[in-house]
Amino acid sequence: MKTVAKPWAERISDAKITGKFLLADCLDSSSWFTCAVGERLAIHTPPQDMPGKLRNLGHLFEGAVWAGNIPLAEKLLRDIRVFTEQSAEKK
Repeated sequence: MKTVAKPWAERISDAKITGKFLLADCLDSSSWFTCAVGERLAIHTPPQDMPGKLRNLGHLFEGAVWAGNIPLAEKLLRDIRVFTEQSAEKK
């Protein structure tokens, strides 16, 4: 049975407490199915072609998680959320 991963906002909150991301967080940040972008696209229908900016934000988020840069990961998660919400409003 596959478990559902915590939302990224919760993972970031946990990382703030422990001072680091878990290895599972790092690995999940590397897959479009479990990364912060994938989490948002599960809520908002993705555009036909993923915009370069959104793809770039996802890669930056992955790098921030692997580097253990919790403040940057939090900022990028907000940026991803804003971008996907604005894209959904334009439809």
